[in-house]
This record gives sequence, C-alpha cells and structure tokens, in this order.
Amino acid sequence: MPSPALVEQIGSDSYAARERAREELARREYDAADAIGVGLTSDDLEVRYHCERLLIEIREQVIQRELDQFVAATGTDKKFDFPAWELLMDVLGDSQASRSLYVEMYRAEPETLKAVAGNAGDLGDRITARVQLLLRNNRGQFLQPTVKIGNVAAILFAGGAKETELGQGPNSQIYQLCYQPVFREALQSSEQSPLMKKLLTRFVAQTNDYSAYQGLNLLLQNNMQEEALATAVRLLEVKGAIAQPHIKQMSILTIAKSGDASFAPRLTKFLEDKSVCSQQNINKVQYKTEIRDVALFALLHLAKQEPKEYGFDRITPNPQFLVNVHTLGFKAEEERQAALDKWQQHVAEQAKQEDKQDDKQDDKQDDNAR
Repeated sequence: MPSPALVEQIGSDSYAARERAREELARREYDAADAIGVGLTSDDLEVRYHCERLLIEIREQVIQRELDQFVAATGTDKKFDFPAWELLMDVLGDSQASRSLYVEMYRAEPETLKAVAGNAGDLGDRITARVQLLLRNNRGQFLQPTVKIGNVAAILFAGGAKETELGQGPNSQIYQLCYQPVFREALQSSEQSPLMKKLLTRFVAQTNDYSAYQGLNLLLQNNMQEEALATAVRLLEVKGAIAQPHIKQMSILTIAKSGDASFAPRLTKFLEDKSVCSQQNINKVQYKTEIRDVALFALLHLAKQEPKEYGFDRITPNPQFLVNVHTLGFKAEEERQAALDKWQQHVAEQAKQEDKQDDKQDDKQDDNAR
C-alpha cells in the first residue's frame, strides 16, 4: 500500500487497521517521511497526532542504528558525522569504551556536544544554564536520580575545553555533579573509570579559581594520587585570590602524601608563610596553625624525620591528608621558632654530609685517573 494511503489509514475507526498502518510506516522510516509530513497538516486530529509520534519514532530508530554502527566500527576508517566526536577522541582515544561513552553523552547532551563542536561563543553560558537545570531537576530524586553518566561526562568534557570560560560558581556546580552516585559508580567501573578520570583531570586542570579546592578534594577522595599531586603543585604556583590558606594547606599535604624528597624545594619557601589556617582552644590554651607549620610537617614527612622531635606532639592522623591540620599548631611563637631552627640545622647537617660524599667521590675519581 502506498505511504499516503497508510497515513490515511492511521485515522481508521479500526484499532487493528491503525496499528498495522503505523507499524508499516515506522518500518519504511524515511521512505515514508514525505507522506507523514503531509499527514501533519491533516484535518483529522488522530492522523496528526500519530504522524507527529511516527516522525519522532523514525528519527529515534535511525539515530539508534547509526549509533550502533558507530560503536561497531571501532578501529575502522569509517566516518560518522556526530558532533564533537573527533574532539572527544583526541582526549579519550578511539576504543569501544570511548565510543560507548560518547553514545551516552550524545543521548544525554546532544545540544551541549553541538555547542562544543561549533565552538559556540556562548558555550560557557550554555553549560552554566544546563548544569543549573540538571541540579535543580535532580533535587529530591533520591530513588530515581535524573542525572545520568552521559550528562556528567558531556558537561566535564565541555567545561574542560580551553575556549570555555566559566566562573567560580559554574565550576563549583559542575563539581557538585561529580558527587552524584552515578559518577562515583563510573569511577569504579573497569571500563569507564579510565575515561572518566581523564575527563575529570582535564576539567580540574582548567580550574583556576576558588573552586579548585573542590577539584583537588575530588581527586583525593577517588584515590587519584598522581593527578592530585600534579594539581597540588599547580595550585601552589597560582597567585591572587585563589591562594587561600585552606587551598595551600591541602596542596602542601597532598605533596607530602604523594610526593617524595624532590618536592622539598617547592615547599621550603612556605616556611616563611605566616597565614593562619586554623585556631583551636584546648583547656583555655590557644593553638594556632600557620601555613609554615604545615610546610614544616610536610618537609619532615618527606625527609622521614619524626615530627614529635620537632615539637609536633599533638598530631592525629587523617587518611586523606596524613594529619589533621588543627593538630599541627603551636601555642607559642617560641615553640614554633625552635622547631623551624631545628629543621634548618638538620638541612645544614645534611648539606655537609652531601658535600663530604661529593668530596670523597671526587677524590676517588682523581685516584682512578692517576
């Protein structure tokens, strides 16, 4: 039966006839598109309604088939015209896992991917509006969360692009998306974990405002030690308003936990930083922790020195940051200075020993030369 006749049959009084016509038109897909388009202008409300739904169904069928072919074509030269796939491939590589993740991203955020592909001038505003909508719709949806992994992945991908300009507020909201259970589950997935970690690390690397604290915290919470270490080093070099005491202290302790003695020179300059990061009253005695106290503890840890021998006798451990910052404070400036002086003496003694070792090595080389 010709497609126009099938479209007319959609308005039949017989339910069976309507269903046969609808199923046949759906099977013909775009071959029946012109006839369905005419049906959209029909005077029959039933015909218009079913034609609208048919077009949506046909588009969905075609897209799904193309997406299935896209994943199946992994490792081949076959090209697909999906928005921002080439850009994502540069970040995640070309694998069945990355293509499968792209399908989820396309399903969840087609407009976001189109904006990235088109390098939209208002990309930052679009991302901001989209994130706010996702968070708003997700509130209270504890049984059936509305945020999907495709949403989070696409937003991280778009937000991590160099041309994307986001402020502290939008960055902070994107980090809120990363606290959604679906994202944490993806980070535990053997297939998706490496991909999601790359997207998160890429986004964190673009964060140079106050919200960077959240990014570093996320990396640490998800045991991404190498990425957290690189982020901590970067944040300690950032100037301006972002150089807040709590960001410094977290960065310094991250280096202490994941770094080695080669990082000591980066921390030594903070031995003069008197910024206060914590104050605590115990039995009417005030203990004050400054950035230089945190830096000294970190240096002692990297040098494998016992902190208690330097006056840190209140330390309580913290699994994420080695130690609780408020337990690093001193009750008097004299105690702090004594600890700093003792460290300088240790550094001087180590330098002397290294010089002696170098002299012995030079003498040995001279003897061999003779």
